[in-house]
Amino acid sequence: MLAVRDIDLYYGASQALRNVSLFAKKGAVTCVLGRNGVGKSSLLRAIVGQQISVAAAQSVWNKFSGVALEIIPEKILQLKPTQLRACGLSDRKTEYIVDLARRFVKPWRLRATGQDFQAALSWDQVKRFKDRHDIPLILKGIATGEDADIACDLGVDGVYVSNHGGRQLNHGRGSIEVLPEVVQAVAGRSTIIVDGGFMRGTDVIKAIALGAHVVGLGRLTCIGLAAAGEAGLVRVLELLEDEIRIAMGLLGVHSLDMLDPSYVHPATPVSIPHVTSAFPLLDLDDRRY
Repeated sequence: MLAVRDIDLYYGASQALRNVSLFAKKGAVTCVLGRNGVGKSSLLRAIVGQQISVAAAQSVWNKFSGVALEIIPEKILQLKPTQLRACGLSDRKTEYIVDLARRFVKPWRLRATGQDFQAALSWDQVKRFKDRHDIPLILKGIATGEDADIACDLGVDGVYVSNHGGRQLNHGRGSIEVLPEVVQAVAGRSTIIVDGGFMRGTDVIKAIALGAHVVGLGRLTCIGLAAAGEAGLVRVLELLEDEIRIAMGLLGVHSLDMLDPSYVHPATPVSIPHVTSAFPLLDLDDRRY
């Protein structure tokens, strides 16, 4: 973290903000300090009490090696929308900052009030559901062999291995790592579903080989929808099917039933894993993504 404190910001000839603090953080999204088409800063005009020109701002930007800068929110939250727009902010960024100032919470987040019920959930509720209802029950979020065994003992029809995108328990194991022990614990008593970062046909092959019956896709389908709507979604699934077919052919199998754990072996990653590392030729600006 690189901090630059107590500086004045100028926009044009007018002083926009006084005695504010900046921090530089790798990968951060620029909030107030932006760049124009040639990469120069449009707002940074003075630093540590020493004025610099807009042209010189380019050298300041280069000094930070392309790290995005943000004004610490506590200062800008006090500004009115007209003042924020006078600093060169877009309407969208102005609305975002005003929402921060008002401690705005999106309506669908306000309606998400079920945490007390989640905390009270126990295996007794699962048993009660199976005793009262004659319909299939899929239990999502299984992350250990022990829980999978209990679920099967209670008659759960679908054991869904998932860590919910890693958004629940920090440092929890990934689904693909948990899958083998869940398969061993289930021992054929239930359908096994898995999701979590499956982006390529080879990913699906790995899951099936390790014992999953169904592989869930989330982000991949959203990428297709975002790119071209329904047609994009269909094309993504077509590509996935092609990759599965090609991978099976190269493995020498003609049916998913022929796959088993012997086809999967641990290996050192050839690149640092990240959200789109499954597509090494994809050229995305991580900060903007």
